[in-house]
Amino acid sequence: MAEWVGEAEGGHITIFKDFGATSLAAASAELLFKGASSGLLSAESYFNELKRRGILSPDLDWESERAKIKPPKVGRGS
Repeated sequence: MAEWVGEAEGGHITIFKDFGATSLAAASAELLFKGASSGLLSAESYFNELKRRGILSPDLDWESERAKIKPPKVGRGS
């Protein structure tokens, strides 16, 4: 097609084929959270799985988000 319209190169597409991840996104997000909060899943893997399931924007990247994370403040006494 590119030759026919006088272009040097053709276009490119990406075919989405991970329908299972998005259809079960809400249900699996809870399991992923439990895995991450118990230490069985790294924070980076948790982040990437939420992106894969369409819960987080695909434009986010782990290194930028990690730099924004602040440790929780621990209060004194109760």
